[in-house]
Parts: sequence; structure tokens; C-alpha cells
Amino acid sequence: MHLINKDAKINCIHYFSALAKHIKPQDVHLRHRTFIEALEYTGVDVHLGRFKSKEVYCSNCKAYNIRYEEKETDVAIAVMLTRLCLLNETDTVVLITGDTDIAPAVRMVKNCCPEKKIWFCFPYKRKNNELVKLSDGHFSMTLKSIRKHQFPDTVNIGRKTIYKPEKW
Repeated sequence: MHLINKDAKINCIHYFSALAKHIKPQDVHLRHRTFIEALEYTGVDVHLGRFKSKEVYCSNCKAYNIRYEEKETDVAIAVMLTRLCLLNETDTVVLITGDTDIAPAVRMVKNCCPEKKIWFCFPYKRKNNELVKLSDGHFSMTLKSIRKHQFPDTVNIGRKTIYKPEKW
């Protein structure tokens, strides 16, 4: 199955995430920041949501615990998908996700802009049949493709060098 023809070009790449500042140890947050810096240097448009704390009662331990929920990321992806298609800034979109929260936006775009192609690239060892049904095509990341497309061990950003951590 071929995604797009060999003459197709990538107009833009958008990366959506949120910084998990609440996770310990803090190096998790710092590694994510380093990754984002490398993405931005290579021209990727980065869009950051946030985490919101929420007090949740645990019936097993009979206590309240703080849990964190990522906020705004799914909506930001849906808004960008809608914008790109409705303003005719693209003819094909590839969404790298397996999350069905994007499904309503995909259905709306397919209804309003049926000529637009929406593909899904599923993360390694994930697939979602609901999204497959909505898509014009789909494929999955392989471990080989992930390794092939990672940043090199060092990324030079002007006078600064970013060193790839042991784990991104």
C-alpha cells in the first residue's frame, strides 16, 4: 500500500504534546524538552498542551490521590486538522495516533471536504479499527522504521549541540 506518490512533498509537520513537569525524576521532563528543542530546530511546529491535576478518591486505599490529565492536546490536533482542510492548506493529512478522540474531527472533515485524504500511522504495536474505518489508508510504525528515523546522537543547533539522551 502506497501512502502518496513519489513526487509528493511535506508542507509541514505539527507535533502535539504536553510537558509532564509533575513526573519524577525531573530528567523525564528535561529529556522531553531536549527532544522538542531538536524538533523545533528542524522546522517542526510544536504545539504544547498542559497537564491538570485532579484529586481522585481510591476506594481500595480509602484515600484521595492526585492524578494528572493531559489537557488540550486532542482538541488542538482536531482544530489543526480542521483548519488545514477547510482552508485548503493540504490535500492529505497523516495523523500519527491510535486515539479515537480525534474521530469526530475526522468525520467532520470527511463530510465537509470529501476530497481530502486522511491517513493514520499507528504507533508501534498499536492499531485502532474505528480509525481504520474512517481513514483513506493506514499503516503502522515498525521498530525498524522508528530506529531509522530517530535523531542522530548529536544535533547541532547553531552554536549549541544537543546530545541524544539514553532514552528520549
